[in-house]
Amino acid sequence: MFDKQSAHNYIEMVVKLCFDAATKWDDSSFEDENLAGHRERLMKDTEVKIPVLSFDKREGKRRKESVEGRDRRMYDRNVIDVFIPFVGDSVAFDVSPSTKTLGARGSVSSDHIVLSFDDDDRLEQNLDGMVKMIEGNLQHLGRDLSSLPAQVSSAVDTAVRERKAQIDRKRELDAKRSFPIR
Repeated sequence: MFDKQSAHNYIEMVVKLCFDAATKWDDSSFEDENLAGHRERLMKDTEVKIPVLSFDKREGKRRKESVEGRDRRMYDRNVIDVFIPFVGDSVAFDVSPSTKTLGARGSVSSDHIVLSFDDDDRLEQNLDGMVKMIEGNLQHLGRDLSSLPAQVSSAVDTAVRERKAQIDRKRELDAKRSFPIR
């Protein structure tokens, strides 16, 4: 978790994708009545809702896991997978905040995370520590991504200005022609 790309790189990627998307809208998209709708959809699509864990709804499942010992022999150990639901966008777990605590390991689905721990007397303590670490990383990520809407808006505004200028130039040229252009 939190290790596929930095928050800075994620913001740059989203801003570039939005700029590119806005420059590819067809000419009719730049009419005032259409533009607001396109812009609103693009802004909504890029919004990242930082996940909030529902720790009180956690559940566990016991399983056996084979691990290789130092002597190269295989041993079975008991493991408990803890399923913790969340509300928000799972993509946030892929982005590394600028300030983070390392060691958050687990798997992420669209609506829950799974953390695995040895089935021993330290399970509750290890779980609490891991959840605090994950929640801390999510808080830092929320601060890092707080500038994303403004940056996307600025990029889209720039793309719109550039495309409108291109459209206006085409219309000026077309108006000077001796035949209609459709």
